Amino acid sequence: MVNWEHTTAIGSGQDLIYTVTDSKSKREQILNNLEKDLRAEHANGKQIAREVYRREDIYSGKHVDKAPEIIFDQRQGVHTSEAMGRSEIFSEPTNWRGENIPEGLVLFHGDDIENGDLDEVRITDIAPTILHWMGHPVPSDMDGEPILNVFKNDSEPSKRDVENRRSLDHTRESQQLDENIEDRLADIGYLE
Repeated sequence: MVNWEHTTAIGSGQDLIYTVTDSKSKREQILNNLEKDLRAEHANGKQIAREVYRREDIYSGKHVDKAPEIIFDQRQGVHTSEAMGRSEIFSEPTNWRGENIPEGLVLFHGDDIENGDLDEVRITDIAPTILHWMGHPVPSDMDGEPILNVFKNDSEPSKRDVENRRSLDHTRESQQLDENIEDRLADIGYLE
């Protein structure tokens, strides 16, 4: 369904766009045009996106080049589909009831939890908070920090220092996994 020779960008749904070019200058031109289109008012007088980001604005680390090149927050009432085909680009609303948006809700419940509102919470802070709460060390390569003010002052998690551990050796694990897969494939006759 994709004519790759005539395709300059492709969306994977949920507001993620990748370019299809090896040329840096063409890539920049494509990204600029996409940003302009996403910010433009369309037939209904409204924009598609509330915000448009380049991957470098959101992601960091050694694998940034694998991230989508444009990420956008769709405006309320807009749903971007990953479907492909020859249907209309814009259509009337359907019975779609929910969407991925940056704002959300987080609730903690238990004897250790302080009642009340929290300051702003980032989604990346939830896993480290739960790990600390359960008494497990937080991996050093995990984004986010434990939200300590969620705990009552006299609770065990609030009295305990946050423990960290080094990240797992993915190379060793991957090699072991590959060896296990090869053994299983050989056992069932797929490898000689």
